[in-house]
Amino acid sequence: MSASAEKAMRVAEHGRHIFIYSNIRTNQVIYSLNRSLNNHSSLQQLVYAGKKTVPASLRKDVWRPLATVTFPSPTQGMTAYNLLLQFRKLHEMHWDTGEYPMLPPDVQKKLKETGNLPTRKERAKVIMDQKANTVADLAAVLEKQNQVGEKQRAELERKSESAAKLEAEFMKRLEMKAAALGKAEGFESAASELESMDPLDRLPDGKRKARITEINRLKKIANSYRLAARQLERIRAGEVTARELLDQRLKGPVPKKGWRRKLMLRDESKLVPFTSEGVSVSWADILDAQYAESWPSGVLHGVLDQSRHTAPKPQQILPKHEIAAIEEATTEEAATVEAATEEAAIEAAAADEEAAPKQASQEAR
Repeated sequence: MSASAEKAMRVAEHGRHIFIYSNIRTNQVIYSLNRSLNNHSSLQQLVYAGKKTVPASLRKDVWRPLATVTFPSPTQGMTAYNLLLQFRKLHEMHWDTGEYPMLPPDVQKKLKETGNLPTRKERAKVIMDQKANTVADLAAVLEKQNQVGEKQRAELERKSESAAKLEAEFMKRLEMKAAALGKAEGFESAASELESMDPLDRLPDGKRKARITEINRLKKIANSYRLAARQLERIRAGEVTARELLDQRLKGPVPKKGWRRKLMLRDESKLVPFTSEGVSVSWADILDAQYAESWPSGVLHGVLDQSRHTAPKPQQILPKHEIAAIEEATTEEAATVEAATEEAAIEAAAADEEAAPKQASQEAR
């Protein structure tokens, strides 16, 4: 693929992928539309929560990919990106919910018993730790887009039915006018008779304006019959569809430039309604998906390929059979660790039991 073609593809796909990065020390989160983080735009996302909460620049060794989200269309991706930023801002502004799961358990217990507020450092930690909120927000955004997609599909169906009715009426009127094409000559002859009467410059102002208006009206009617006949011929010849002619008539002339031109040339029939079907979330650690209470049906979860500082390309997402193998290996590893922990606890208890009589005899002596 040439460089120009690759650049064009990146522009067309802009917004389809959201790359989420997290700080491995503070659990701060940054959303990016590009694989690599930009210092200027990324640092603007970090809220100031106290001294040393916003770094001067991003360090590659502490910022790691958290997840990559791929959407069916760039429009849906950009909408989700904006919603995620807004939700994160709400979490940062309304941080005092009375529960602080980001803090150590003993600190949580103390705050709950005393009813005190967190200290400055504890408050900064609560505000910065947005990892769990990010996962929950992502699930909520996808669910919200599901609901919006249902409304969009209903609206598209309604517009399609309405357009079909208008198209049928438009074709009926064209056929009627084309069948009565002979009337155009009558209207043109009537306009010619009015023009051949007394010269307009000899008439008073009121009568002159009235006659000019009538002449223009008759010519306009005659032209409408001829235009209908030409349009019907073009439709039957396959040069244009009735829907295109109807859209031109309803929307009016298209401007040569500006945002109105883009809006009028946009084909609403090609707009893709929002949906969770086809949305894929690839995790650096797939267990992070458990921070969300539930996920919409149709969302595919995967595992990102190994990468140090920059998120891998979306094409490098591992296939399902490798994901299953990784999950199985993770489960086996967790079971092994749990079994080893239990054995160590049993051995420690046995050692304590053996040491107890010896200690008692020594104390007796």
